[in-house]
Amino acid sequence: MFRKYLIFPVLIILVFFALPSASLAASDGAIVKVGQDIYVQPEENYDALVGIGSDIKVDGTANTVVSIGGNIEVNGDIQDAVVTIGGDAVVNKAIYGDLVVVGGSALLAKEAVIHGDLVMVGVKLTKEPGAQIKGAQTEISISDFFVNFPEKFAFFGISLATVFFAFAIFGTMLMALLVLLIGLLFPQGLEKSKIYALAEPGKAFLFGLLLTIFFLPISFVLLITIIGIPLLLLFWLAFGVLVIWGLAVIAEIIGEKVTSLVGYKGNSEILKLIAGILLLVLVIQIPIIGWIILFFAKVMAIGIAVISHLGFRKE
Repeated sequence: MFRKYLIFPVLIILVFFALPSASLAASDGAIVKVGQDIYVQPEENYDALVGIGSDIKVDGTANTVVSIGGNIEVNGDIQDAVVTIGGDAVVNKAIYGDLVVVGGSALLAKEAVIHGDLVMVGVKLTKEPGAQIKGAQTEISISDFFVNFPEKFAFFGISLATVFFAFAIFGTMLMALLVLLIGLLFPQGLEKSKIYALAEPGKAFLFGLLLTIFFLPISFVLLITIIGIPLLLLFWLAFGVLVIWGLAVIAEIIGEKVTSLVGYKGNSEILKLIAGILLLVLVIQIPIIGWIILFFAKVMAIGIAVISHLGFRKE
């Protein structure tokens, strides 16, 4: 029976690990790796190097180098751009495009030449004598960004902070509406999912956490492969369905507790669902604490939807 729970996560993980191989086959000069370091030898030349949680060392040549959650060391020539997010960059040779470093640190050795622009976000730069930056140099401080956030960014005279807040409210209302629609359209399915959620909360959380961890890496791999872009939209849609379905189950469980505490004796499932939605919406408006609660609620929601097969699971 346990193997039946693995259908959804295993299918997604298989697609995730198969796509790097597919992208490699589509372009002979590309390497995409997850959790494995990439090394380019002096005589080697690649069009693109992409690592997720991977360190990349280039002693040969490459056109583009991108690392998320890993370090990049450039000892050869890079024809286009080098981008590292959440890692360090060490440049000993020439980059003929731009160098973008978000988080971590950047070291430009004495023979380093950046022919394009250098963009640093929250980065400590070390530049040895002799290192050259021929393009523009842009530094963005994380603290300065957030302190001046409302003043620096505006749309039609409205601060971006206000726009962000408005979108957050709109997103919350949309989520609440979709959860309510699920409850109205699929009451029997939600009831079945609720049974599994109450019986196996641990398994629901574990499967939800697994899929949440793989969400961004899968999205990134789909995004960088041309054939994967349509699949990316379907993947996001499927993920959204899992979240909304699971949140509807959680809201119904919360609503039952709330209505019971206030002494409600009726049998209206819709009233219980609405009560649960309202309480959930109020809680997630609390800064930081509410966001953390929402994150774990979504993790649990995904797991509930998976282990119950969206209410279609049969023993």
